[in-house]
Amino acid sequence: MPKRARLVSLAPIAVLFVAVAVGAPACKSSPSNVCKKFVALEVAKLTKRDPNAVTSDMRDTEEKNCLQEMEQKKKDAPNQYACEADCVNSVKDVDDLDPCLKKCPKNE
Repeated sequence: MPKRARLVSLAPIAVLFVAVAVGAPACKSSPSNVCKKFVALEVAKLTKRDPNAVTSDMRDTEEKNCLQEMEQKKKDAPNQYACEADCVNSVKDVDDLDPCLKKCPKNE
């Protein structure tokens, strides 16, 4: 269970990034693609220290949760979604997301 606890400890970050990815209809990135990228970034960070830190079930669960949140954000706050999706797509490391996300509009 320690492996799950590590991924779950990133849940608040995942929620934020999922919210980022669901955004605007004008956005070129689908919620699915944004979530796949976000989860890949998150997994890369976790597995850098421990290659066995994330199971495929954990990854699938994170992608599913992300997708639900991002689809909702895309409907409810399209401008925020578009900005957050751009952030996810523009970074190469999950640690670089927060500064970008802070610049995004909230609930718009």
